[in-house]
Amino acid sequence: DDNYEGAASGTLVILDVRSGLENWRFEQFGSYENTGDAADSADPDHDGIQNLMEFALGLDPELPSTLPATLVINGGQMEYTYTRSKAALGEVTFTVERSDSLSLPDWTAADVTELAPPLADNGITQTVKVTLPASVGRRFIRLRVTAQP
Repeated sequence: DDNYEGAASGTLVILDVRSGLENWRFEQFGSYENTGDAADSADPDHDGIQNLMEFALGLDPELPSTLPATLVINGGQMEYTYTRSKAALGEVTFTVERSDSLSLPDWTAADVTELAPPLADNGITQTVKVTLPASVGRRFIRLRVTAQP
């Protein structure tokens, strides 16, 4: 129009409102939904590792895997080392727990210390070591992964 003159500029920002876990589900299963083979509790490759744990540890949920973890006794300490996905850090909580009986109320994270910084970080995964006191008798260790709300 001859009566008006001007210019404008700006930036259009498109935010992905889906979580990293939802995007992972879509990449792996073609669905964002927590259902069927894409469900957090599903194990489509039948390796005994549920999808939420596969996401957290950076494993392929459609290929059988083993947990990327080791346990070493070093004097009076146990050293549990595992590898986790950096993409999962804001999505899940990692908790190493111990029990001397395997009874549900006996699992605790008391006296379990994560060493900082991680032992290794390649930009995709981190290798983390936690220490805890060794036991005179039996001691069981587990890595618990829970989705953050």
